Amino acid sequence: MSCPVIPHFLVNGMSRGVSTLVATALLVIIVLSIAGICYNRWASVITMTGGSISSIMDKEAMALGKKLALIYVNSNGSFLEVFLYNYGWREIKISKIFHDSVEIEPNVLIWDPELERWQEARVIKKGDIFKLLLPGQNLGKLEIVDSSGVILRIYGG
Repeated sequence: MSCPVIPHFLVNGMSRGVSTLVATALLVIIVLSIAGICYNRWASVITMTGGSISSIMDKEAMALGKKLALIYVNSNGSFLEVFLYNYGWREIKISKIFHDSVEIEPNVLIWDPELERWQEARVIKKGDIFKLLLPGQNLGKLEIVDSSGVILRIYGG
């Protein structure tokens, strides 16, 4: 009986080394391709989320300095006179006003002590008392939207 002839490269273990190198190379290629696919898929989502979180934080910081206090509400037949005070340290530039979730034309008046009368205005400075004229008999929910997007809410009875 004769012994089977074993090739020389199988005897000294060369084939085992080659398959280890090939398996390692394949594993590295597979891992890098999965990482590349994941990066392409999630990079834009992560960037958009970071941007929106940043804009939310900016808006919150802006809103910290804008505060309104309800002073007095007076009903004059078909409309309400609502007196408010800006006690924040930032001015409020009114862009929209919603009364009970319905957008109304802003009718904002600020007391001018020099002229001793109410003047129409859209910018409410720190420390200003101003008057809004609103349609209806009930204050309900009042939302004042600032030009920077900050929403100031006031709830009445």
